[in-house]
Amino acid sequence: MSKEDRNLEDIYNEVVLVIEKLLNQEHDPLAVAAVFASQALGLYKTVLSDKDYNTMVDSIVDKKDRVQPFESRSLH
Repeated sequence: MSKEDRNLEDIYNEVVLVIEKLLNQEHDPLAVAAVFASQALGLYKTVLSDKDYNTMVDSIVDKKDRVQPFESRSLH
């Protein structure tokens, strides 16, 4: 696994832990999702050109049917 892949996996695992913590604290899952989606879009808007931002958002929409449900011990 490359260093970049390990870094991405580390970030992913950290974010999952934060989500699980918030859900275990009985925060509304829709509110948690809304905050993460808003922050993600804000980061994309900050680091991408307008053209690349629009391409990213279009890509997200195009992949909406391939999204898998969040797997967490706290949701079972």
